[in-house]
Amino acid sequence: MLLLSHRKFIRCRNLRANDSGIILIVVLWILAILSIFVFIVGWGARTEISYAKYRVAKVKTKQYVWAGIIFGLDQLTKDVSTEKNKLKYFWFSKNNKVAPQNLATKISVDTGYFQIGYRTRLADNDPYTIYQGFQDETGRINLNGLTLNNYHVLEQLLIILGFDNAVALNVAASVVDWIDRDNTPAEQGQGAEDSYYMSLSKPYHCKNLPLDSIEELLFIKGITSDIFQALKPYVTVFPKYSGLRENFNTASEEVLKALARSVVGPQTNTTREDADSLVGKILDYQEELSSQFSNNDKKMDFNDIKLNAKEQAIYLTINPYRAIQPGVVRFDIQGAEPSSHVETNIEVVVDPQTSNILSWQETTP
Repeated sequence: MLLLSHRKFIRCRNLRANDSGIILIVVLWILAILSIFVFIVGWGARTEISYAKYRVAKVKTKQYVWAGIIFGLDQLTKDVSTEKNKLKYFWFSKNNKVAPQNLATKISVDTGYFQIGYRTRLADNDPYTIYQGFQDETGRINLNGLTLNNYHVLEQLLIILGFDNAVALNVAASVVDWIDRDNTPAEQGQGAEDSYYMSLSKPYHCKNLPLDSIEELLFIKGITSDIFQALKPYVTVFPKYSGLRENFNTASEEVLKALARSVVGPQTNTTREDADSLVGKILDYQEELSSQFSNNDKKMDFNDIKLNAKEQAIYLTINPYRAIQPGVVRFDIQGAEPSSHVETNIEVVVDPQTSNILSWQETTP
């Protein structure tokens, strides 16, 4: 009996030990689950707090952007009212050697700042670089100014950018057909009117009205993503109703060559080499004057350029398209909240004459 009782005692003690071990394991699991729960709740709270801080900072940076737009419009409006129009020289400097001091710095607002500049690429595959100042839209080819008389300037631009001659002609004709009010193709066998677009698997009408944005080009026959990206730095749709006007002072080499090459041939008895020679002299003259802008306000006078007879013929033919001074202006505004590492970047196109914002688009840094 004593032996049996002892065995029962040992068995009960082992059971109690096992129960204690199980309870300990259960308690540890509960503590682990509670720890995970507390971590998740804490992580969620921290995430919500961080997001709330981000949203507050984002709202502030957007307000800084608005301050930058108002500041930029104020500077442009002041310049429009001045006789010498220094913006023509200083703030549209093509080689970026000279920039106005009040735009070249970060302007503090509350706990952040804004900065005005414009985005450009030095080469097609380069990332965007932002320079201080404004960019003159009349230095680009205004697609809404193309007509049957001048659309070959877009054709030549596409050829300069490396696209096939047939592709370039088809695209240029299609752009004219998209914006003109008739249903007759601009070029026999080229371009596209309403019948083409309505025959697509997902049909839509030919607009027969001015372009409202650059992105609208992607609706037009022949314009691929590659063509669109190549054209973007050189074309504009503003202003909508002014015709083709180019500021020779601020236009790029590609735009000037496209304009000059578009009039060579029997019309002027000239060649592409004559057109390129003219553009080279214009660019040299621009470079010469740009080095003098910090010292004087000498205006660009193309009568100072020594041209031969063929260059003169091309210049006189394209001169009616020449804009004397900047018109519509493009610039980027960066609003930043440094402590939160948050920023907002907006690209706007404005009309300094009316202070109207013609285009507004958020961009990536």
